[in-house]
Amino acid sequence: MKKIYILFVLLNVLVMGPANAQSYPFCNIQYTVDTIPFNPDPFNMGTNVSLTGQDTNSAITPIGFTFNFYGNNYSSLVVSPLGYVTFDTAQANHLSAYNIATGLPNPQNPRNSIFLCWHYDGMTFFNNTIKYNTTGVAPYRRCVISYDSVKIFSAHYYDSVWYATAEIILYETTNIIETHTRFMPYSYYTQFLTMCFGVQNEAGTSGTVPSGSLQIFTPNRGIRYSPYTTPMASIPICMVGVDSATNKNLVIWNQPIGIPVDSFIIYKETSQAGVYAQIGAQPRSAFSTFIDMGSNPAVQANRYKLGFRDSCGTVALQSANHKTVHLTVNAGMGNSWNLLWDAYEGFTFSSYNIYRGTSPSNMTLLTTIANNLFSYTDLTPPSTVYYAIEVVNPGGCNPSARMANNFSSSRSNIVNPITTGIASISNSNISIYPNPASATLNIHQSFTAPNEQVIITDILGHEVYKAPLTAIDNTIEFTKWSSGVYFYEVKGSGLQIPTSIRGKFIKL
Repeated sequence: MKKIYILFVLLNVLVMGPANAQSYPFCNIQYTVDTIPFNPDPFNMGTNVSLTGQDTNSAITPIGFTFNFYGNNYSSLVVSPLGYVTFDTAQANHLSAYNIATGLPNPQNPRNSIFLCWHYDGMTFFNNTIKYNTTGVAPYRRCVISYDSVKIFSAHYYDSVWYATAEIILYETTNIIETHTRFMPYSYYTQFLTMCFGVQNEAGTSGTVPSGSLQIFTPNRGIRYSPYTTPMASIPICMVGVDSATNKNLVIWNQPIGIPVDSFIIYKETSQAGVYAQIGAQPRSAFSTFIDMGSNPAVQANRYKLGFRDSCGTVALQSANHKTVHLTVNAGMGNSWNLLWDAYEGFTFSSYNIYRGTSPSNMTLLTTIANNLFSYTDLTPPSTVYYAIEVVNPGGCNPSARMANNFSSSRSNIVNPITTGIASISNSNISIYPNPASATLNIHQSFTAPNEQVIITDILGHEVYKAPLTAIDNTIEFTKWSSGVYFYEVKGSGLQIPTSIRGKFIKL
């Protein structure tokens, strides 16, 4: 085995790891191209390529191992006497293409091919001077296709006959391609036709050629084509909103078809505008919904992006962002409530729906307003009222999801204005602190009174704590509670406090 190749393989395994040295079908593969030292395998080794006529392609020829070319795995190829090989085995024993267009990629040229140096003037088929040979030890074998002193018809250089000597080497595992050209003569036809070098894919839509001016007369020339994966285009988010079951933000996307997704990556905007950090990942086999347990919809809106890792391990481009709607409510004139919210971002819609109800579970549509308005005043609210804002996705979402939810619309946080807008209370008789709190909530009274008690509910109205207030200083411990917004109500019948005092606090 050649020293240069051994060094490359060792570096590849140490730096990239074994997984990156494997062949992966369907990956978004391109090639870099570099000039390397001329270091061919012997040109006269191996088995004669089976040819049946001048300018006629070979029979199907075994590679000797699985070779990945532009993301597809192959075990055989077809050799053209005109200086290229193709993985399109349907071209076996057919007349080799000779009217080749200038430059790659070009779908008019032989596709799915490696061009050593396309040359119109091929060999005489009975010369037995084109050979193939598989050498080395798995998983680092080499397949060598050698053109050993192939006579070029009509070749002339000061009226002399010349012969081409060059080879293509395919490397197992790394899927590197090398070409080594000892000599490629000038022919009668190359006065008028440009020779073709490089590689191009099955569709003829992607190709790589040596950079700069590659002189066809330059002897002892080595070229290396190295595969690499490029990030694939993003998969869009379908919708984000507040999940009614958990009161956390829910990210929804549709499962893509025909894209080699290994796992999805969910990104969230940080405290810096436009800067996103990964907050989660899940395999393709999981449901295409993600609940952000670190979100707090009652406090703020959030922006999200979606990415994925493909089967090659390459991380795709991030999608466009989607942003949730955050609703706030404050007291208006008389008994009215003023609703304010920020815009949904991510898809086009025409209207905002405003929902109202006496509890989070029985809300109905109150009204619909244009998508360029972000405030509304409810002049005739019921005594107990909850609000939410909705946007409808015109296309809907069809995720793979366990729950039978309606994924056609996104709703904001639910707000109960009776208990919203009072961060804490403090008067001559009672104070409740700190807010926000991480482990304990303190309730201090100037006096105690009969039948005093504190009741705490979560954002959905579920009672999570209830206890009498029998002392001047009372402490509520809640280290095991989930982070979020909670509402408290202090009730009493004495002179120290009103009949009922309400407020909210945030559990960090």
